[in-house]
Order: sequence, then structure tokens, then C-alpha cells
Amino acid sequence: MSESYRKQLRFYFLSAAPSLFFLVGIFIPKGSVILLSLAGIMVITGTKKSEWKTLFRLNASWNTIALFICLSTVSAIWSLTPANTLYKVLPLIAMGLLALIVVNFSMSLINDEIKALKKGIIFGGFLGFILLGLELTGEALISRFLITSFSVFSTNTYEMVHIKKTLNSGVTIASLFFWPWLFVVWAKFKYYISIPILTGSVVVILLGANDAPFFAVTAGLLSSAILVLKPKIGRGVLTILVLIAIFIAPLAPKHLFSFADSDKGRFVGPSTFVTFDKGIIPIPNAWYHRLTVWKVTSERIEQKPFLGYGYDTSRALYKKGDEIRYQRYDKSGNLIVGIISEPIPLHPHNVVLQIWLELGIAGAIFLATLLFFLIKSIFGENLTKRDRFAGIGILITIFSINLISYGAWQNWWLGTQIMVIFIFTCLVFNQAKKAVH
Repeated sequence: MSESYRKQLRFYFLSAAPSLFFLVGIFIPKGSVILLSLAGIMVITGTKKSEWKTLFRLNASWNTIALFICLSTVSAIWSLTPANTLYKVLPLIAMGLLALIVVNFSMSLINDEIKALKKGIIFGGFLGFILLGLELTGEALISRFLITSFSVFSTNTYEMVHIKKTLNSGVTIASLFFWPWLFVVWAKFKYYISIPILTGSVVVILLGANDAPFFAVTAGLLSSAILVLKPKIGRGVLTILVLIAIFIAPLAPKHLFSFADSDKGRFVGPSTFVTFDKGIIPIPNAWYHRLTVWKVTSERIEQKPFLGYGYDTSRALYKKGDEIRYQRYDKSGNLIVGIISEPIPLHPHNVVLQIWLELGIAGAIFLATLLFFLIKSIFGENLTKRDRFAGIGILITIFSINLISYGAWQNWWLGTQIMVIFIFTCLVFNQAKKAVH
């Protein structure tokens, strides 16, 4: 391949990647895996063979990820489902390699390529947030068309009645894309233009049926605003808070009920979990099921706290047909919430708890180590306040969503996180390589 063709390929790839990622993510979230795979192919094709070795450079963060993958693989020895663990770890290995390739590629960009990327973010951001806003406030015509027109989409009655809930994953992706979008918009436009644009974007995220993305973005904005002003103190504070969140996670669920319910939650039978609302600081009914799943998870963690049950074994802890009745009563003894479901439906919907459950404290230590190095890179000496603001925002948003939604090993969710980190590193770390070492 000629040098001129290679440069054109890189230019077009970087121009199109942000827009495609956001637009595909809104309507077809699982497409993020395909986009990441294509990005890996484009990166290898757009890089000289003599420079391929630079795509596989390792630093402390990548070494930690590699060791985590090794632990996940070795966990097949004690796994509840050894064959499944070995099979499921293969996509994790592939994701790790793709992440390594695209992030290392981002370090090599020149100014014209960065400009192309920023144009793609601007175009994709405007178009994506406008379309998402119209879908959420209108009749969701695009989503309805996709669901009814293509056989690859489910067409069950629930989805057609609750059509906007099918956009929940798209809104989550919007909450992550918001940060490179903020980074570029704030630099390109005057503040009296950028503030309304960014406020409108946050409002679109708020319109989603799921509260988690808005909560995560809000947490990111508040954390960034506070921590970026005092980088030396901020780095320490953020590191401590993240470490606390990771290492108290198995203990937290059993105490959460004590703030709102009189008996802290208890099993009155083999499969009936009961709490009584104090009426002082009530747990929202919509959260009740998630909290009780976390409590069941924490009890299983206590049984195998060191190495867990093996990678991707959450769904194997209970067999089909196992059920728990969740019942919550008010102070007068009236039933206010009644749910029957699996004790742990597929996964705990909390990445930290899932890692504890499947890989024990060993997995939690690797997670904490990785986040330590990521926080260190965000507070690198060569980064500006705007760089740090966006970096902290992405980290807090991803971490917050991982604490309350999704499974740790869902390929589309891993792919989404990798693509956002790739876009961010293209914007920031290509000009501040020392910050990541």
C-alpha cells in the first residue's frame, strides 16, 4: 500500500469513526463490537508493517490487564463451569488485543488527523443528540422502523409498547460520548454557544427511561469540577474514593437496607426475602429489586471471597427455575413491592460485585490496580485542565454506570467503553505521551 493511500485511509477512518460509533450506538448498541473490530482492521491497515510492533507496546496499565486476563483464564481450574469459562474468556482476550491496538495507534496521530477526528465528533455529536432527542420526545420513528423492518431485531409486544426503553443502551452510549463531545465543543465555540449546546445534550440524556446515564454524567461533571481545580489533592481523593468503592462493595449491600428498612432485609424462608420500609429515607421501589440482587450476590461472595467461583459463572450459580420472592411492606404492614425473579438474573448488574463474585479479592486487586494507573495517567503533568476535566468525567461516568448497570463481560458494553477511551486518547494523549507511562 502506498504512503499516500495509507494517509487517506487514516484520515477517512478518523473522520468517520466518532459519527459511526455514536449513531450506530444509539440505535444498534451491539454494533459497537463490529465497529471496534473494523477499527482494529483499519488501524493495522493504516500502519506501516515496520511500525506494527508499536501497536503492541505494553505499559503498567496493559500489564495489569494482561495479568487480569490470565487470572480469568486460570480460574477455569476452580470454576463451576470450566469449559464455559475457557470459552467465554476468548472474547475477553480479543477485546483486550483490540483495545491495545487502537489505543496505541492513538498515540501516533498528527495534527491533520486530530482535526479530522474533531470534525467527526462535531458532526456525529450534533446529528446524534438531535436524533436521540427527537426519538425520546416523539414517536421514536427510527427505532420503530428498525424494529419492525429487520428480522435481526426482536418484535415482541413489550418492545413495541415500551419502544423508548429500547433506547436505554443508546442513551448510555450518549452519556459516554458526551465527554469527547464536551472536549471538542468547549474548545471550538465561545462559552455562550457551547454552554447551551452541552446543556441540551445533558437534557437529552435526562429524557431517557433509565436514570443511570444521567446520574453518571452528573457525577462526572461534579467530580471533574471539584477535582480538576486541585490536581495534586484531586488525584489522591479520587484514588481513595475508587479504592473504597471497590473494597467495601461486598459489604455494602447488607447495610444499604438499614438506612431505610427496619430489619435490614432478611430471609423469612428459603426463598422469601422481606423488608419493612421505615418511611424515613425510603428506597425507591424501582431500585428495590436491584438492591436485593446485590444482597444475594454479597452473600455468595462471603462463601468464596479469595478466588470466587470462576470467570463468567454468575449465571451458573442458580439453575433454571430457582426463584426468590422479594416483598417490601410499609409501616402499616401493607405490601408495597412484590417481585418474583431469579436470585441473580444472568449477572449482578454491578461490575465490581461481579468481579468479586467470579474472581474474588484477586480480581478486585487487579481492578483497583488498573484504575490506579488510569487515574495516574489522567493527572499526568503534560495535561491541561480541560484534558483532566474530560478524563475524570469519562472515568467517573464509566465507573458509575458499571456500579449500577450491565454485566462486566457483555461484549457490546466492553466495546463501547474501548471506543470512547480510544476517541479520548486520540484527543489528549497523542500530545502528552509521558502522561501514560
